[in-house]
Parts: sequence; C-alpha cells; structure tokens
Amino acid sequence: MKFTKIIAAALALLCGSAMLPKATVGAEEILLDSGIDYTESTETLGNPGAGYSSGVAVNCKPNDTKVYNPTASLVVLFVDIGGFSSGANGTTDDSGSYTAGTDYDLDETFFTNFRKTLENCRKNGCTIGIRFRYDANGVRNPEPATFEQMCKHIEQIRENGFLEDYKDIIAYVESGFVGCYGEQWGGKYCSLEDKAKLLDLLLDVVPDPIPVTVRTPNIFAKWAGIEESELGEYVLEPNSKASRVGLYNDGYMGSNSDLGTFHDRERDLKWLRQQTYTSYYGGEFSGNLDFAKQYDTYLPENAVPEMYYSHLSYINSNIFKLYQDYTFGKEYDVENVDNSAYYGETVFKFIRDHIGYRFVLRDSDLSESVEQNGILKVCTKIENTGFANPIMQQKAEIILEKDGNYIRTAVDA
Repeated sequence: MKFTKIIAAALALLCGSAMLPKATVGAEEILLDSGIDYTESTETLGNPGAGYSSGVAVNCKPNDTKVYNPTASLVVLFVDIGGFSSGANGTTDDSGSYTAGTDYDLDETFFTNFRKTLENCRKNGCTIGIRFRYDANGVRNPEPATFEQMCKHIEQIRENGFLEDYKDIIAYVESGFVGCYGEQWGGKYCSLEDKAKLLDLLLDVVPDPIPVTVRTPNIFAKWAGIEESELGEYVLEPNSKASRVGLYNDGYMGSNSDLGTFHDRERDLKWLRQQTYTSYYGGEFSGNLDFAKQYDTYLPENAVPEMYYSHLSYINSNIFKLYQDYTFGKEYDVENVDNSAYYGETVFKFIRDHIGYRFVLRDSDLSESVEQNGILKVCTKIENTGFANPIMQQKAEIILEKDGNYIRTAVDA
C-alpha cells in the first residue's frame, strides 16, 4: 500500500459537522455531490475507546504477576494488587477469623510484567481502562494497614512511568483501589474524605488529559469542596482538573438510584451531563434484572434518552437481554438525532451500536475538477448519532485512493 503525504493547503476540508448549502462554497465554484450512497449502515462498529468493554482480571502477587494478551477494542484491566496488602494476603481460620498478612511495596516483577501486558494491548490495537484494586472477591477491608502505604503504592506507579509511556492507549483510570472489588465500599478507607484524597492524588499521578473516574457523584462534591446538594448547579471550568473527572457506575439501571450510585438522580445526572463532554461515563449493567424490574428506570423510553443525556461511553456486555424484546421506533427518538435507520431493529441492538460515538456521513460535495497543483474542495456533513463524544484525543485525515495508491492529509477537525 503506497501512501503519499500532501500538504494541508492542497486539500481543504471546508465544512465539517455544519454543512454549507450546496453551490455556496466560493462564488466562483459550484460543488457537486460525490454520488455515493448515504444510506446508513446498521453494522456494529468497534470504535476505539468506546462501546462494549471486555474485562481482564490481572492477578498480581509478590514476584508473581501474570502477563496477559487482550484483543478487544476496549479492555478494562482490573489490576488485583491484593497480594501486596496485609488486608488481603493474610489467613482466615475455620471460624472465619482473619489474621492480617504483610504489606509489601510493588516489586519489579509487577512493573515489568504489567508493562508487557500493556505492550500486548498496544500491539493488538486495544484501548484500555484501568482499575487498581486490593480485592477481587468481595472481601471487606482488603487495603494495606495504613492509608500511607496505599499512597506509597500509587507513588510507585507514578515513579515507574508506565501511565505516561502508554497514555496513547489509556482511555481512563478508575479511582478504584479501596473497598470490595475496588468499588469503594466495605473498606478501611471508604469515607468520603479518604475517597476525595484518593481522587486528588490520582488526578496528579495520572497524566493529563487522561480522565479519572469516581464511583459516586458525592465523592466529586467532597473533592470540589461543595455540598452534595449543589452538584446540579456546579459550574465546570474548561481544561480544569475537575473536567477530567468522570463516573464508573457498577449498578447501571439496577434501580431508581442505580443501586446507590445516585442520591438524587435528576440532580446528579445534571452534574454528570457536563462532566462527560470531556470525561468518561460507563460501567456495568446491574446483574440483578429481577430487582431492576421493580423500577421503571431501565425501560427503553426512560433509558435511551438518559443514555444520550448522560453521554454513556462504555458498558460491559451484561446489557439487559430483555431489550431484545423491544423494537426500536419513533417512540424512542431523541431530539436532533436521526436514528431512522434503526427503525425495526431491536432496542438491544440500537443501544449496543450507539454506546460511545457513531459517525454517519450525511452528505459530501466535491470540486467538479481540479487542475494539477490546484485545491480540491471537500464539503461534508457528518452526524454523531452516538450517546457520547469521543473522549480520547482523535485525529482526522482525508485519504484519496486510485489504483492502490493513496494520498492523505491531516485535517483540523
């Protein structure tokens, strides 16, 4: 495949998402429709940094950290470092009494082999989310004996530099660490104060602009120094540390509070909506559908608009199968988005295909002809019909092909 790079001036993208009327780009030139078929495909796409997430449990113990070879488009690495924590590596007798083990610093084997896993992810074209945790089995109080030892583990991660070295493939880092499963409940350091301190440290350790996600909105409120009741009116400053904070929701659609994620759903979603223009919102569908059915949150007429409103970027594959029993139609449309191509498909497929971003080419007009060394004018209309923006830094190119030869240029879009 032969590529020839051309300077940007030789190929001008005149209009992106805002389409100019045909024949108005320059009084001297009329653009012609490219003649391609604009019928939207309903194919399921594997967009980087969005969509279905594939979880990989990374098992780490002193002198024994496994190497993994993930292949999915978006992989969440659940990095279990409980083997280095006295709260998890001790012993439990027959009566259930736990005897604490020993706290260890993260070792060279951990860093060497975890880097090998990250390198495999890069080679396989994966984008990744990361959650460090001390527990993978729902065991309470799995953290080290002191908060300071946990902070030392985090400082070791900073000093090793793998977050910086692999930031091109890291979509987000969950604040994780404390509590059962790293879900920030049932642990030694699960007070709001401790979780706010943890968030502050991670925002410093995780390279900008990678987002750091919290488990519940009230953690952000504590960190930001506001009352939880003020979340809905919080004003986010662009390019601030706060703009990197998102949410990982492990009880998604499980009740009217998403199993305690939200304390006031309307207020908390109003806060979340502005956060997720620049940060991530995702997690796991609740595993208990029977419990979720006690509420109407999960119903498509409520769930689909909320997915757009909250900018849902990723979810695990535990999406409620009952959505296969609903047919997508006009009644599930949201304002300013054309999803008519999905009329007649299942709501399950519609949700599956719109998690994250989904770009649809609606129109493209070109110069009728171009002299050698002249300027080709291209005017396109592209609609994002997905629930969210692409959060990871993107690049755009225009590529022209003839007889196996390619001409390409970067586009400021």
